[in-house]
Amino acid sequence: MGIMSFKPAQLTIHSGETVEWRNTSLFTHTVTDDPKQAKKTGDAHLPPGVAAFDSGDIGAEQTYLHIFRVPGTYHYFCEHHEKHGMVGTVIVEG
Repeated sequence: MGIMSFKPAQLTIHSGETVEWRNTSLFTHTVTDDPKQAKKTGDAHLPPGVAAFDSGDIGAEQTYLHIFRVPGTYHYFCEHHEKHGMVGTVIVEG
């Protein structure tokens, strides 16, 4: 995570792999994939049957890990900076 972006903005992995987000900025960020919390339709999307997730606040130099077990496309956002376009995508292949 940078100042107002996820880097890379899109990542392709295989099911069962873990993604680690590291906050390299001084701003607090989140990794949120919950359509109910998104202010803009499409900023959060989960494959059918997958539970929403939210990292909570990730401070400077902190990390968040999430294991993706179900194939599909995941669109997520930062709760604090969604309005600035801080969104990302993980594509999970079977």
